[in-house]
Amino acid sequence: MMQAELRACDMAANTAGNNGAGEETPRRPPSPRRLDSGLTAPQVRSSLALFSWNAGFRSIFETICGGTTFVFVAFACAFGFEKEQMGWVTLATSIACVLQIASLPFISMLGSSRKVALTAAFVEPCLVIIAVLVVPFLGAQARVPVFMAAVFLASAFVNMSRPITDEWLASTIPAELRGRYLGRRLQIVSGATIISTLVAGQLVERLGSSNVHGLSLILAGGGVCGVLAVVALKGAATPASTSAANVKWGDFASVWRGDSFRRCLIFMAVYNIPFFFACPYYQVFNLDVARMPADMIALMHTGYYLVKLITLPRLGKVADRLGARRTMAISAVIYTLFFAVFPLCGHGRYWPLMIAWAVVALADGAYSLAYQSAFYAAIPASAGRPAYFAVNNIVTMALFAAGASVAVPVLRLLRGVSFTAGPFVAGNFHILYGMCAVLMAPGVWFSRLLPEDRHTEFRQSSVVVRR
Repeated sequence: MMQAELRACDMAANTAGNNGAGEETPRRPPSPRRLDSGLTAPQVRSSLALFSWNAGFRSIFETICGGTTFVFVAFACAFGFEKEQMGWVTLATSIACVLQIASLPFISMLGSSRKVALTAAFVEPCLVIIAVLVVPFLGAQARVPVFMAAVFLASAFVNMSRPITDEWLASTIPAELRGRYLGRRLQIVSGATIISTLVAGQLVERLGSSNVHGLSLILAGGGVCGVLAVVALKGAATPASTSAANVKWGDFASVWRGDSFRRCLIFMAVYNIPFFFACPYYQVFNLDVARMPADMIALMHTGYYLVKLITLPRLGKVADRLGARRTMAISAVIYTLFFAVFPLCGHGRYWPLMIAWAVVALADGAYSLAYQSAFYAAIPASAGRPAYFAVNNIVTMALFAAGASVAVPVLRLLRGVSFTAGPFVAGNFHILYGMCAVLMAPGVWFSRLLPEDRHTEFRQSSVVVRR
């Protein structure tokens, strides 16, 4: 359907005329109509297809090699990381995000931001591949610092490219199709994640969660998919706004003047407070606290992404009907219950967690569609557009860094502390997630910070489709 709408742009611009006497006038071969992005409809169509391929390969890479995935966590713990130290990985990637501010003006001066962005994005998975293959052969004292250095550098390179590639995608998507395309893109991500999660889970189960060399090969395979994600973008057309992007130091200050953009950031910051503490430790909890086998973790994640894959088309319509604030308020209730389930789990008692992940997929799907669509709509057309994406990424990662910095000493302080209530025994990780449930509850009220007109894209795209 989306291809039909883009094709209609060409047809509307190429209708036949006559000379007033009922006869067809000779005409030149029709040229494709250019959209607001400066691209023709065929260019938009092919570019969005390539961005979808990029999203699929990138999701495989992040599912396997992401800093909080069960393969990455198992690998890190197998070669010497303490489980409480996993928060430092999030801290390292967050600090690297600051380089977006330093690099963007210099990239703009080079005159080919697209080429620099693709090169930086290509270096990231290459560093991951080299690191996971080399680190197991290093001495025990060198493994952790060398690995952390590789994590930091890989994050630095991808963060140099991200504001440009984010703006590139946002400018390529026609406004009237934004909600529809983002929904389909999320479906592709969910499908690719399901497949890679199942495959990775089976491989880890067969090779063993403490097999350093086996895990390094799995991570290297994920790194190859990261390379393919960058290769997919080489054929995508560049919109006029991306080509004309020229970020200056003053743009980083001017982004705060936009009311909608500012409200989106404030909402994101306060609504996601519990996630800044919780996210680095999901897989630590699964592997060490709940003692879940790798194939069960894969099955749990598969259920999560399968629910998202099935419900995403409907979630956009529901979010449109309820409105952004009510959607986020309902999601906050689901998130609160989700965190409250963790204290109920223990060694071998992980079935409540599997159910909780399947249910929270509904909240995550609605949140992803609503926030990304609203964020794109809040950014004005200007040469400094990449600065908005950089500021958003930096604020997000800075908050994750702060959360990780607090969580590590808190977990160490609570080490050895436990509470018993019948069959339930709560240790330091149980207490952490119980605190997250308490912090999530006010999200019902924080949703009022959100701009109310977030889902105009969903309404626009549904009108276009009906036509």
